[in-house]
Amino acid sequence: SAGLDDKQGPIQKHFIDDGIMQVSEDGEVLFKKSVMQILIDNNLQKLIFPGELSYDPIHLNDIQPAMFDGLNFKKGDIFLSLRSISIIALYRPSNNKILWYKKNPWVNQHDVDILNAEQISIFNNKSKVIFNNNQNIYDKKIKKNNNILIYDFKKDSVLNKYETLFEKYDIRTPTQGLAEVMKDGSLFIEESDYGRLLKFD
Repeated sequence: SAGLDDKQGPIQKHFIDDGIMQVSEDGEVLFKKSVMQILIDNNLQKLIFPGELSYDPIHLNDIQPAMFDGLNFKKGDIFLSLRSISIIALYRPSNNKILWYKKNPWVNQHDVDILNAEQISIFNNKSKVIFNNNQNIYDKKIKKNNNILIYDFKKDSVLNKYETLFEKYDIRTPTQGLAEVMKDGSLFIEESDYGRLLKFD
């Protein structure tokens, strides 16, 4: 779906079912699966159309593989960011199981990262999407800043420790967005829609 103009969906009669694929260094397809089929296989089809219908009901915008075992995940598991339904899901390809998922408090989020064995970070766009004539349109009147939320599996809680920073520097990309929390505690942010890069100590 990369590069597809949201406004062209109903005009061109596109319906997007995102998928995941693992490819070897030699170009051999090792694993391939539809995201909708993953949800259906896990009896979560209700998540595909939670409210109004959309031609882009999932919008997979990030896949984060686990490269080590954590508290609630194993090496080889993957975290999926499903923008249209504001869900982060933990999926195990080896047995086709969704092990965990959480909807909100992030809204139309991007960029899920594994911070350590117990925590993940999520770039929270906080953008409101309005469905108009089956089109996904971002409400440009909402001028909320973004933030980074950290979900702690051990405490089953969401930390919002960067809110003041995002407010102060008016970081508010409605779509896209990347954030990297470095090992030394510094923070790198890409405010994609405005072409701004920021790094904080």
